[in-house]
Amino acid sequence: MTDTTAPKRLTYRDTRPVVLPGSLDELQASLSSTVTLPTRLNWSPKRDFNLSDHADLESLYISVIQEASTPADFRDYLNVAVLEQLWPTLNVGPFLARRWAERFPELPPRSDTAA
Repeated sequence: MTDTTAPKRLTYRDTRPVVLPGSLDELQASLSSTVTLPTRLNWSPKRDFNLSDHADLESLYISVIQEASTPADFRDYLNVAVLEQLWPTLNVGPFLARRWAERFPELPPRSDTAA
């Protein structure tokens, strides 16, 4: 009998390496003011994030986690205390959430609704 199973389609996620910080303790970015992300981390027209606005803060963390290409990106823009607060519901997608949880089991548990 021949195998009629179609080969798995290769996606961008399958080929793009996942970048993670070396440790959560490295994440000591400032908690005040407004941050402007470089285009390589956020190519939308809104690149300025007011860190005192919760929605802006979440958007910045999602963008950096999804688009970082070096560990320095995490050090420059993320703060461990804020990450731990946002993590249970931060919508970074199941693939990245799993990778981060595997590397950093000390992160708080994710809620069932976080993707």
